[in-house]
Amino acid sequence: SDNGTSYTYPALPGATVTVAAHSTSKVTVGPVPWNLGSASYWWPNVPYRSGYRAQLHDLTVHAATDDGHTSDAVYRFGFRESTQNGAYYYLNGVRLNVRGDDLQGADYDRVNNGGAGDAYDTLPGFLPPSSGNGGWPQAVDNYQRLNFNVVRIHQEPASPYMLDVADELGLMIIDETAIRGSSSGQDFVAGHDAMVAHAKALTLRDRDHPAIIRWSQVNEPNNSGMDSSQFEQDLYAAMNGNDGTRPVSVDEGPGASPNQYPALTY
Repeated sequence: SDNGTSYTYPALPGATVTVAAHSTSKVTVGPVPWNLGSASYWWPNVPYRSGYRAQLHDLTVHAATDDGHTSDAVYRFGFRESTQNGAYYYLNGVRLNVRGDDLQGADYDRVNNGGAGDAYDTLPGFLPPSSGNGGWPQAVDNYQRLNFNVVRIHQEPASPYMLDVADELGLMIIDETAIRGSSSGQDFVAGHDAMVAHAKALTLRDRDHPAIIRWSQVNEPNNSGMDSSQFEQDLYAAMNGNDGTRPVSVDEGPGASPNQYPALTY
């Protein structure tokens, strides 16, 4: 247990794998029964409790080769299920009302804080606590005390540190790509391959964060003049195909049709 809570954990069965040189192999181990009850799941800090820590777990992996080389790693994760049924969202089977707003990091990138740079990596309010500044953990606590339970990281992906803190403090996150049709500032045609690769890379980077309850694959694409159903299908395949455990949305701007993409029935 990442926070010291005592559980009797199931053990992963060992597996022997042969992988050719300069190649990769996907291996599925299990199934492993998980019978530790709902208290072992990841839950948001709702209703607000000061000092709350969400339940996270550490997976320890040990690998050894025939010639004696070994590799050990620890991966932190949380058990939770995020689903959508009709007009409603559910978390761990419980109907969920999301209350929050977006956080647009690009607005802060204009601030020169001892040198121009990405806001999430330079401004103290997005970093660990420092002298005179509570940092991102204080910001998360502020959101929660305002009765926010979700934040959409808008048009600019969050830093891994921000997601780690959201995991720990129980703040739900809508994780969005940096793809946006606002002001027609991006070329969805010339940039198609790079954007699809970005959506895939973001999913692979962030998919083990339990705080993320939804993916947003693009912001206001209807305002770009270059949007298409095929483009949206390709983004969806990149994200859902590399995760598959969360709802995915296209966050349209004003003026979009309720049936903007007739071919996207999912």
